[in-house]
Amino acid sequence: MENQINFFTVQDIYNHADKQIDIDITKVYDPLHFWEDYGDKYFKGFDKPQEFHKYIAWLLMKLKVLKVDTLYDAGCGFCRVEPFLLEAGVVKDITAVDISQKQLDCAKIYLTPTIPLKPQFKPEATEEERKKADEEFKKTEEDYTKAVERIKHIDIRKQTLKWSTIPPDSYDCTMTVECMQHLPISSVRYAIKELQKLSRKYVIIVERFVFDGEHPVPHLWSHNYAKMMTDIGLKLIEATILGNGMVGMVFKK
Repeated sequence: MENQINFFTVQDIYNHADKQIDIDITKVYDPLHFWEDYGDKYFKGFDKPQEFHKYIAWLLMKLKVLKVDTLYDAGCGFCRVEPFLLEAGVVKDITAVDISQKQLDCAKIYLTPTIPLKPQFKPEATEEERKKADEEFKKTEEDYTKAVERIKHIDIRKQTLKWSTIPPDSYDCTMTVECMQHLPISSVRYAIKELQKLSRKYVIIVERFVFDGEHPVPHLWSHNYAKMMTDIGLKLIEATILGNGMVGMVFKK
């Protein structure tokens, strides 16, 4: 069809990586279209424990120092960071929002703990083997109970910042982790105003920054967050390189 939109999709990334096909930079990148296509594939791509821990240590340190109880995570994806923050006790309640239902469906899978199964023993199992298995089962039961309790403190919503009906100053801190790097500058300008509006105290971001205006592929940008945030009245109190083109920043209202 003549008017059919030629969207940029994750398949373009796969074709470039696997078949060395150049990425067509003229294709249209639409965040909702892209992440609905990529959401479950992105989640399944986290197949190594260290991938789940990216930037967690830095976030834990900052949130502990800032004494945050309530947190708003914009562009939460499959809620990768939420269990770590709650388990460490650096926050009490999290509202996690994303535009992609695929991502939020993956969040439910990721956050739902596996029900522990009581160990079954062969007749020849020794007393020591039985005791060790029972102890491990007890620990697994305790972990399961804690995990079930944790997810009660995560309010997952399908939502965009643009259509948020949440009142101003609703959270101690608002946050994005690898979210705004997937948005064009017009959307980022709106997003940072909403992050400022919803927060009572702080805004934390973990985002890509190589150089201002960097746009290597249709779904990635580097934005000058320090300037954009301070231009709307936020005070930059920390900016640090986290590695691999990623920066962590903390702003105060």
